[in-house]
Amino acid sequence: MPMKSSVTLLAAFLLAGCISLPILPELSADQLALTERAPRPGLVASLGCVQDGIRFQITCDDALRQVQALLSKSHWLARVGPNEADPDLRLTVHAPVRRPYWAAPPHNPAVLLLSIAIPFWWSEPFGYRIDATRVETGKTVELDTTYEGTIVFWSAASIFNVMPDRAFMPDEQRELDHLHLQLLPLFAE
Repeated sequence: MPMKSSVTLLAAFLLAGCISLPILPELSADQLALTERAPRPGLVASLGCVQDGIRFQITCDDALRQVQALLSKSHWLARVGPNEADPDLRLTVHAPVRRPYWAAPPHNPAVLLLSIAIPFWWSEPFGYRIDATRVETGKTVELDTTYEGTIVFWSAASIFNVMPDRAFMPDEQRELDHLHLQLLPLFAE
């Protein structure tokens, strides 16, 4: 009997870790069609960063690492990184504000235990704000995928993830689609 209790307790702890995150809305079919082809194949993007000194703003190194990881999955860009030689685009990332991991409710042992039966939710900022400049023309646009969203932490939070605007993990492809769509005006002649 003690073995069965241990397995039940372990299963309860594992279930307590379920989470549901908000994600960006999906683009329409027409918008997706616009973003499928790169305006010019093999673009090179050089990354820079601005730190505004806001509380809980992540460091520029972390912001650049996150944005570079996201943009490296873009089919538009051949290379992306800080100090790229001969860039087609200069991207200036505004370091986002993120709650420190230790301040999030799931890092409290009591919340972890109670989340087996009680849902916990809180709001967090997501996304990025980036100034994009096309080197060739000097034209600049602001890319903004920022949004405030509610995170649900509960043993049954995964049931929310069947909704089209929720997921267990952030949807990088949707974020890239939104960034591509916002970059298009730079290449309009």
